[in-house]
Amino acid sequence: MHATRRKAAATRSSAILPYLEVAAEPLDALQALGLLSRCALVIDATGEEALSIALNHHAVRHRPSFPPILYVWLAGNGSIAQSLLCDGPDHACYKCMKPELAGQPRYRAVRSENNLRLDSNASCGD
Repeated sequence: MHATRRKAAATRSSAILPYLEVAAEPLDALQALGLLSRCALVIDATGEEALSIALNHHAVRHRPSFPPILYVWLAGNGSIAQSLLCDGPDHACYKCMKPELAGQPRYRAVRSENNLRLDSNASCGD
């Protein structure tokens, strides 16, 4: 993410949630996995499945000392937002929800791709 956008996102997050400590660092996420162990909660809202898998793998290997992870992604061509909170060995991990990486998720959010209706937004009247 560009430095200006990164700083703007951190400033906006801090304004909305002033009791949180928000940091925007220009780091490669995979190289910074060790730093995440100091966090109270890790939020992966990138939508990048490869990053989520790598983050999950690291978290599972470092249980129980790794913080909980909230994964957030869009499904059904953006028609659905899904999330999964992974909070230690007593709960399912990211890979538990999709055991076959090339296959379908364990629990589908959309009944059938054939029934998905896509409409465009109405144009602006201004």
